[in-house]
Amino acid sequence: MRKLAARDFEDLLQVSFSGLYHHALTVIPCNQCAIPVFEGLLPSPHNEIVTTLLFELATWHALAKLRLHTDTTLGLLTTSTIRLGKNVRTFLAKTCTCFNTTELPQEESARRRQMTATQLSRKQMAGTANTGKKKSRLLNLSTYKLHALGDYVDAIRRYGTSDNYSTQIVSYLTCSKLMFIDHPEGRA
Repeated sequence: MRKLAARDFEDLLQVSFSGLYHHALTVIPCNQCAIPVFEGLLPSPHNEIVTTLLFELATWHALAKLRLHTDTTLGLLTTSTIRLGKNVRTFLAKTCTCFNTTELPQEESARRRQMTATQLSRKQMAGTANTGKKKSRLLNLSTYKLHALGDYVDAIRRYGTSDNYSTQIVSYLTCSKLMFIDHPEGRA
């Protein structure tokens, strides 16, 4: 969950139902918003905060991935970005603080290994690395992914919609170039 791409966030916002919609001779999988899955899981007011945040995330994502933008759609994306920022801050201030969240088991073991290695390198086995307590975790708003949301409209105005470019092409070319260089017949 730490290194998600945009397509991963899209998959999280949508839930595939096992039922299929039959239209004429084609079979189309039905996708539905994830809000009903989360609705009612938390007590009020946290339920409303989470569902509002999910709705705004889905709205922002739908606007951001449009293949054709006008001044109107970019204006809607701008206001959606503002609302999304407010909803995320509300979620952090009111919901995150009410629930005790801790690091995952693999994060805890990685932290313990790092602390043990640091202590061994300093030759100080003080025993503080094995306290047995998991560290508390909160939502981190100081990430580039959240910071970059505010620049999305300007990027669309300058470079066009995000369906015009992809990092997949660059990684494919890099991989192909490396394969060409490593191949004995590829060297000139």
